[in-house]
Order: sequence, then C-alpha cells, then structure tokens
Amino acid sequence: MSEAASATPTMERMLEGLMEVIKNNNNHHPEVPHTRSHIEQFQKLKPPTFDGKQDPLVAQSWTLEMEKIFEVMECSEEEKVKLAAFMFTDEAYRWWLTIKESEPNMKWDRFKEVFNSMYFPPSVKEQMIAEFLDLRQGNLTVTEYAAKFTRLSRFATYVVDTEDKKARKFEGGLKDDFKTKVKLLKLPTYAEVLDRALILENDEKELAKRRDHKRARSDGSN
Repeated sequence: MSEAASATPTMERMLEGLMEVIKNNNNHHPEVPHTRSHIEQFQKLKPPTFDGKQDPLVAQSWTLEMEKIFEVMECSEEEKVKLAAFMFTDEAYRWWLTIKESEPNMKWDRFKEVFNSMYFPPSVKEQMIAEFLDLRQGNLTVTEYAAKFTRLSRFATYVVDTEDKKARKFEGGLKDDFKTKVKLLKLPTYAEVLDRALILENDEKELAKRRDHKRARSDGSN
C-alpha cells in the first residue's frame, strides 16, 4: 500500500476525533453550528500538518495555507483555532498543549500572534526584510530570482506596494547587463520587467549555443 493511501484512514480517524471534540464543545455553545459536512470540507481541502521542527519560513507558510483554507469555509474565530491546532504534530502539539490551557477560548488573531512569537519571531522577520532589501540576482536564473523576490517581498510589502515600486525593485536587482538594457525601456510594471528579463536571458542562452556550435565546427575542421 502506498504512503498516501495508508495516510488517508489515519487522517479520517483524526478528523472523526476532531468532530467529536467540536460536538462536545457545542454542548456549551449551541449558537455555533458544526456539522459533519463542515469537518469533511476541511479534510477535502487537504490542510497541512505542522510539527514545529521546520524553519521559520515553513511556519509562516503554514499559517498562510490555513488562512487560504479558512477563506472558503464559514468558520467562527474560535473554530479556526481548533481546526488549525488539530493539524499540529510532535513538538508543535506538545507546545500547543501548554498554550491552550492558559487561553482555552483563543480567537484566530490571537492564535497567530502566539504562534508567530514561537515559530516566526520578530528577529526572523527582520532578517527576511533585510534579505529582501539586499536581494540581487547574482548567479540565479531570472526565474529563480523572481521566485525568491516573490517569497521575500511579503515580509516588506511597503517596499513594493505599487506596480512602479515593485518593477523598480526587481529591475534594480537584475545582473548588470540585464539591468542596463531593461532600464532603457522604462517598463511600468513588474510583469513587463520580468518578461523582458526572461527574453534577455533566453537570447543570451541562444547566443551561447551558437558560439559553442561555431567553435565545435571550427575545431572539427582543423
């Protein structure tokens, strides 16, 4: 049996347990309706687990993924906490056991605050901001540079909060020969700057291929 197949029954049992917890909780809060279909919806959206062992960027991505799921579910602020915390495993689950005792009725915004203080502290965010401010293409491909730019930009949105600012920031980090050519075009949007940089990179690769081919032919004729 595949790992994915064996994991499915386990997840189903876990969510059955969660449903029972929520059902018991509703005996004290009958005004908040929770149904089997609601729990099943959460399961179908494939919520990620979090074990507390990963790097801070994984922790930050985990909360973003949870918020994406909650955008399509009608959850109370307290239920968001229960659903998210249910995906904790290992070290993260042990940490959560100590937290929920002191704040049993925690709401989602407070949950994120407590979670980030543990797994994505301000010092890490400041480090990510500094890395973004100093970001340069260097030896990265344009695609790799764009991916890193996107990943880090969310920590310093004030730097790229308009299309022009985003375009200029990305343009300024391109390697010198690309940057010089792109700047002359005065492109107004990030998408256009990225597209032009990709074209320049492709042209550079094609030129290198032609040179290699010409050199190979020249060597073969000698």
